[in-house]
Amino acid sequence: STFKIRKWTEAEKEALIEGIKKHGIGKWDLIQRDFLPDWVRATSFSLKDHYISNSSPRNLLRYE
Repeated sequence: STFKIRKWTEAEKEALIEGIKKHGIGKWDLIQRDFLPDWVRATSFSLKDHYISNSSPRNLLRYE
């Protein structure tokens, strides 16, 4: 079977940002549990990968 990449919705992107604001960068398991519990494909790696690949280094510093 092939893995199909699904685009993030605006609501999911906002949930990720809110999770980072609350828990901080690197707390991907907590972010998924508290902000994306219904997203079954969310893993620590996928959350981190999405955030880093869609953020500038300057944006990353805002949440540390």
